[in-house]
Amino acid sequence: MARSRAEWAEDRLHTAIVTGELQPGERIRIEGLAADWNISPTPLREAVRALAHTGLVRVSPQRGATVAGLSPEEIGEIYELRLLLEPRALRLSLHRRSWAWRAEVESAWTHSRAPAASETTTRRAAGDFTQARQRRPLSR
Repeated sequence: MARSRAEWAEDRLHTAIVTGELQPGERIRIEGLAADWNISPTPLREAVRALAHTGLVRVSPQRGATVAGLSPEEIGEIYELRLLLEPRALRLSLHRRSWAWRAEVESAWTHSRAPAASETTTRRAAGDFTQARQRRPLSR
């Protein structure tokens, strides 16, 4: 089924926002983006209105549309959710990983929890833990 130009523009604008192509607080220049994306401004205006309803875009009279940023409260809520979800995701992923991967994660976690000799050691341990956690499974 063919998508309308407004749907395409909404998807493209959404992607530009969530990937950081358009930064929080950045003004959405309809004419410029329409020219860059080879569409007319009308579907892009419709996309801005649609994304304003989702909270990704803020529309202000006399100022136009900007990419919405996050307030400190929203950032706090996101991190609270991450603290709830990420440990569970890690536990569930352990069932799908090899024993070698589990040992690597455990070692990195132990090093990240131990009293560090320096800030550099702490950063290295945190980086090791993150890398081990994100590695693809070696076997099933």
